Amino acid sequence: MNRGRPREFDREEALEKAMQVFWRNGYEATGLSELLSAMNIARQSLYCAFGDKRSLFLEAVRHYVETQSPHRLIVMLGAADSPLAGIRQTLEALVDVPSDQQVLGCLLCNASAEFGMRDPEIAQIVRDGLASIEEAFAQALRRAVDRGEVTQDLDVTSLARTLTTTIVGLSLLARLQVDREHRRDVVKSTLRLLG
Repeated sequence: MNRGRPREFDREEALEKAMQVFWRNGYEATGLSELLSAMNIARQSLYCAFGDKRSLFLEAVRHYVETQSPHRLIVMLGAADSPLAGIRQTLEALVDVPSDQQVLGCLLCNASAEFGMRDPEIAQIVRDGLASIEEAFAQALRRAVDRGEVTQDLDVTSLARTLTTTIVGLSLLARLQVDREHRRDVVKSTLRLLG
């Protein structure tokens, strides 16, 4: 039985490059030739390894959730000595996003804006990604309550949702290149909710 030619590219590396192209351009504005060039693979290899463009996009957005914003945020919150310090550092990091990343914004937010509810599968990936961020904030807030850093009556769920929404807003403001001082004011106001 012929097994075919072995794959001659690193699938994870190709996926990372596809994610970067989709992140920069969005789905509709990304052409197949641009993807093939960035991924350094042939058309047939793309179809064999990833399926069609939409399947590649779905996988790229999932890859983003696993390697970028949600993943990094969860790591940052978990690594902080103090839960409140971790929340503060996370929000402040979004103010100080390097200018080359500001234009990109958040791939989850970009996908949501581009597709809305037209594609339920993409909408679900976005909701799941945002839910993981919300849960990371909720865990940090519960640790803060347990450590006495905030009052026992803190509404953890509502505040975790507020922090998640703040992150989405900061990402949009960064993409629109709203000045840092404006974004810093948003963070200061949000941090006041923590007491």
